[in-house]
Amino acid sequence: MKQQVTQLIDKLSTPGEVVANHKDGTKTCKVKPILIGDVLERMDEGAHEEAIEILYHQKDILKLCFLWSKCGLTKSLQEIYSECEWIAEDPNDSLNVVAYLIIPKQQSHRELFLFLLSLNL
Repeated sequence: MKQQVTQLIDKLSTPGEVVANHKDGTKTCKVKPILIGDVLERMDEGAHEEAIEILYHQKDILKLCFLWSKCGLTKSLQEIYSECEWIAEDPNDSLNVVAYLIIPKQQSHRELFLFLLSLNL
Protein backbone atom coordinates (compact mmCIF):
# COMPACT_ATOMS: atom_id res chain seq x y z
CA MET A 1 0.00 0.00 0.00
CA LYS A 2 2.83 2.40 0.79
CA GLN A 3 4.14 2.26 -2.77
CA GLN A 4 0.64 2.74 -4.21
CA VAL A 5 0.05 5.80 -2.00
CA THR A 6 3.44 7.23 -3.01
CA GLN A 7 2.50 6.76 -6.68
CA LEU A 8 -0.88 8.43 -6.08
CA ILE A 9 0.80 11.44 -4.46
CA ASP A 10 3.20 11.67 -7.42
CA LYS A 11 0.26 11.48 -9.84
CA LEU A 12 -1.69 14.22 -8.04
CA SER A 13 1.34 16.49 -7.54
CA THR A 14 1.81 19.64 -9.56
CA PRO A 15 4.99 21.68 -9.68
CA GLY A 16 4.97 24.98 -7.87
CA GLU A 17 7.47 27.81 -7.57
CA VAL A 18 10.82 27.35 -9.31
CA VAL A 19 13.56 27.20 -6.67
CA ALA A 20 16.59 26.59 -8.92
CA ASN A 21 17.56 26.90 -12.58
CA HIS A 22 20.32 24.53 -13.61
CA LYS A 23 23.02 25.01 -16.27
CA ASP A 24 21.58 22.19 -18.37
CA GLY A 25 18.26 24.05 -18.67
CA THR A 26 16.37 21.95 -16.14
CA LYS A 27 14.54 23.47 -13.21
CA THR A 28 13.89 22.36 -9.65
CA CYS A 29 10.42 23.22 -8.40
CA LYS A 30 8.72 22.99 -5.05
CA VAL A 31 5.77 20.63 -5.10
CA LYS A 32 2.47 22.21 -4.16
CA PRO A 33 0.68 20.58 -1.22
CA ILE A 34 -2.22 18.34 -2.28
CA LEU A 35 -5.25 19.61 -0.37
CA ILE A 36 -8.71 18.10 -0.08
CA GLY A 37 -9.98 20.64 -2.63
CA ASP A 38 -7.47 19.35 -5.18
CA VAL A 39 -8.78 15.82 -4.75
CA LEU A 40 -12.40 17.00 -4.96
CA GLU A 41 -11.57 18.82 -8.18
CA ARG A 42 -10.05 15.64 -9.65
CA MET A 43 -13.14 13.71 -8.62
CA ASP A 44 -15.33 16.22 -10.48
CA GLU A 45 -13.41 15.58 -13.70
CA GLY A 46 -14.90 12.10 -13.88
CA ALA A 47 -18.42 13.09 -12.79
CA HIS A 48 -21.33 12.29 -15.09
CA GLU A 49 -24.78 13.72 -15.39
CA GLU A 50 -27.01 10.70 -14.87
CA ALA A 51 -28.98 10.89 -11.61
CA ILE A 52 -27.67 7.64 -10.10
CA GLU A 53 -24.07 8.58 -10.88
CA ILE A 54 -24.57 12.00 -9.31
CA LEU A 55 -25.79 10.32 -6.10
CA TYR A 56 -22.77 8.00 -5.99
CA HIS A 57 -20.49 10.96 -6.66
CA GLN A 58 -22.04 12.92 -3.76
CA LYS A 59 -21.63 9.90 -1.50
CA ASP A 60 -17.95 9.71 -2.42
CA ILE A 61 -17.51 13.43 -1.72
CA LEU A 62 -19.03 13.06 1.74
CA LYS A 63 -16.95 9.98 2.48
CA LEU A 64 -13.75 11.75 1.39
CA CYS A 65 -14.54 14.74 3.63
CA PHE A 66 -15.30 12.46 6.60
CA LEU A 67 -12.15 10.35 6.21
CA TRP A 68 -9.88 13.35 5.56
CA SER A 69 -11.30 15.17 8.61
CA LYS A 70 -10.28 12.24 10.83
CA CYS A 71 -6.67 12.88 9.73
CA GLY A 72 -6.86 16.66 9.88
CA LEU A 73 -8.95 18.59 7.37
CA THR A 74 -6.40 21.39 6.94
CA LYS A 75 -3.49 19.00 6.34
CA SER A 76 -2.14 18.23 2.90
CA LEU A 77 -1.99 14.67 1.64
CA GLN A 78 1.80 14.85 1.89
CA GLU A 79 1.55 15.86 5.59
CA ILE A 80 -0.85 13.00 6.32
CA TYR A 81 1.51 10.60 4.52
CA SER A 82 4.55 11.85 6.42
CA GLU A 83 2.77 11.35 9.78
CA CYS A 84 2.20 7.67 9.05
CA GLU A 85 3.90 4.97 10.97
CA TRP A 86 4.13 2.17 8.41
CA ILE A 87 3.94 -1.45 9.54
CA ALA A 88 4.31 -4.76 7.74
CA GLU A 89 1.24 -6.95 7.81
CA ASP A 90 1.28 -10.55 6.62
CA PRO A 91 -1.93 -11.09 4.60
CA ASN A 92 -1.20 -14.82 4.30
CA ASP A 93 -0.72 -15.88 7.92
CA SER A 94 -1.63 -19.48 7.14
CA LEU A 95 0.57 -19.80 4.05
CA ASN A 96 4.33 -20.14 3.92
CA VAL A 97 4.61 -17.23 1.51
CA VAL A 98 6.83 -14.32 2.40
CA ALA A 99 4.64 -11.42 1.31
CA TYR A 100 3.91 -8.40 3.40
CA LEU A 101 1.69 -5.40 2.93
CA ILE A 102 3.18 -2.14 4.18
CA ILE A 103 0.22 -0.30 5.69
CA PRO A 104 -0.29 2.71 7.95
CA LYS A 105 -0.54 1.77 11.61
CA GLN A 106 -3.11 4.53 12.17
CA GLN A 107 -6.58 3.28 11.21
CA SER A 108 -7.72 6.76 10.10
CA HIS A 109 -4.81 7.11 7.68
CA ARG A 110 -5.27 3.58 6.35
CA GLU A 111 -8.99 4.21 5.68
CA LEU A 112 -8.27 7.48 3.85
CA PHE A 113 -5.56 5.97 1.67
CA LEU A 114 -7.65 2.89 0.81
CA PHE A 115 -10.53 5.13 -0.22
CA LEU A 116 -8.32 7.42 -2.31
CA LEU A 117 -6.80 4.42 -4.07
CA SER A 118 -10.29 3.05 -4.80
CA LEU A 119 -11.22 6.29 -6.61
CA ASN A 120 -8.68 5.61 -9.40
CA LEU A 121 -7.87 9.32 -9.73
